[in-house]
Amino acid sequence: MAGMIKKTGFYFIRHGQTDYNVSNLKIDHEDVSLNSVGFKQAKEIEPIIAGLPVKTICCSPLKRAVETKQIISARLPATLHEMPSLGECSFKIWYDMTELGPTAYLNGQDHVKSFIHRVLEGLNENEED
Repeated sequence: MAGMIKKTGFYFIRHGQTDYNVSNLKIDHEDVSLNSVGFKQAKEIEPIIAGLPVKTICCSPLKRAVETKQIISARLPATLHEMPSLGECSFKIWYDMTELGPTAYLNGQDHVKSFIHRVLEGLNENEED
């Protein structure tokens, strides 16, 4: 199933805000916690998540993702997985994907291809769930 996301329903939730998100610093690969706004964001969405038919929650092992997962899964009888394959997208990758669009992948940008393949593997990792 390389290059494809398996056909299944899923909800994608990004971690809550961090101080790096609101700063002008573009620092890659920092394992930072949520800030007070990020904790509030996760708490505000938790009641919505609690009403969804979620069986499995997957997140990267980064602090901000784990903290968000812990808050939003408080009332869910879900299986929880931390998956390194869903980890950081560097600023360079993000910039190239957003500025170059599909050509970043199609024209041989290896760092973009590697990131996309890693994430696809992560999304497809729990086929039994």
